[in-house]
Amino acid sequence: MKVEYRFSIDTLRPETLSLGRLVAYLTEVSKILGDEPGLHFTRVEAGSAVLVAWADEPTAPRIDIQMERIRAGEIPSEIQKSVANLNKLLREDQGVGLLSGSDTNVLEFPGRKVPQTDPISLLQQPTTIQGQLIRIGGRDKTVHFHLADGGRIWSGSCNRTLAREMASHLFGATLRVAGNGGWCRTPAGIWELTRFTASTIETLDDLSLAEALEKLRGLGAFGDGPDWAELRKDEESS
Repeated sequence: MKVEYRFSIDTLRPETLSLGRLVAYLTEVSKILGDEPGLHFTRVEAGSAVLVAWADEPTAPRIDIQMERIRAGEIPSEIQKSVANLNKLLREDQGVGLLSGSDTNVLEFPGRKVPQTDPISLLQQPTTIQGQLIRIGGRDKTVHFHLADGGRIWSGSCNRTLAREMASHLFGATLRVAGNGGWCRTPAGIWELTRFTASTIETLDDLSLAEALEKLRGLGAFGDGPDWAELRKDEESS
């Protein structure tokens, strides 16, 4: 059974919604709904601009769960930026958005109603990021790198000495990188890391829970307790 998802913008009409603006709205709405390949745009309805898409099994139930999580305030970190971007688009169009799905699944995007804060140009402070090194390189004395942390990509720079140490971990273990970060607050009140200079790195053990407990036990962190070997067997068999 097909389920329709409708995103309405109260201040726009089909004749005032440009193609570029339509693409911008659809991009953020798609990300908020999980960027599912089974979600299809179908039309823009008359009246206030209503962007309509549809999905069927097995995509629709996943989208509904995503909407329920967002409505409950459980917004995944990778979706927060899309929510902020969508509100920014609406604010620029002096609009408010409403995204509706199956049953009572309705999300409101306040747009023009979002209280504005004065942007802070740059706040410098000690910062730590972590993730898997997926890219590193540069032609001058400053080397640039990217760390992948789930759905987030951190970028930064370092000197050549530290870069040589980091490069040995390319696509390897998770790294914890400490340094100096430059943070900006957007008009929507969201803090974003815009500049990062690394000074030290630390390799993190990608251990399972049972392996981590065994390691702690070996360091004397526990007295007599559960059989950690049995815990490992249980985990490996699950």
